[in-house]
Amino acid sequence: TGGIAHDFNNILTGILGYAALLQQLDAVTADATINEYVGEIHLAGERARDLVKNMLRFSRGHTTEGDARTILRAQPVVTEVVKMLTATIPSSIRITAQIDQLAASIRIDPVELHQVITNLVINARDALDGVGSIQIALRDHHAEQDTCAACHSQFDGSFVELSVNDSGSGISPDHLQSVFEPFFTTKEVGKGTGLGLSVVHGIVHKLGGHIGIRSTVGQGTRIALLFPAQAADASRADVAPVELPATRMYTW
Repeated sequence: TGGIAHDFNNILTGILGYAALLQQLDAVTADATINEYVGEIHLAGERARDLVKNMLRFSRGHTTEGDARTILRAQPVVTEVVKMLTATIPSSIRITAQIDQLAASIRIDPVELHQVITNLVINARDALDGVGSIQIALRDHHAEQDTCAACHSQFDGSFVELSVNDSGSGISPDHLQSVFEPFFTTKEVGKGTGLGLSVVHGIVHKLGGHIGIRSTVGQGTRIALLFPAQAADASRADVAPVELPATRMYTW
């Protein structure tokens, strides 16, 4: 229940954020932006609907294996999530995104991909205390005897790396080994459930992936998710990135 509430709250944050922006529009700007904001609300609502479908599927004893998971390009989903989060993250936090449009495809449920990106960015936001920067990157990565920070096994092969890097408070070495445990949190009481990274851990490893983490107290944290790369197919065709709000700087 806690895990579901955590992910649902992340989706609702986007819905409420764009609804608040709609309320603030004046007559001059309304015609130019209202469709965009309503579209984002509709998209977040669809994500919530898909999350409920997964919950019902799980409650009936079925998994998403074989139906919701598909080989897809992560680029449009990353773009969508970043755009959604700009409505809720303070303007004092600078977000940049470097997305390799030629990075390989991955096999994943789009809802799960949405979950892991959102969880990482929300965690990064919380570590910044209102001021700082978040860098999001997507690229191909070839692993040679890398070690997973979550399962601690060594691995090799071709992966797609999704990383989130923040300039926040960092994580002490004593806590670094526990961050993927359910309900473990370094946040104050009432400000964190300790479920975000455990959800990320579960999804990534269920897909045969691995996690890397590097953190320095007072300097920030970088978390990289490595998803097994899939053979190129028609889904690798380039898709033009969605235009993002001018209030943030993005690098492609």
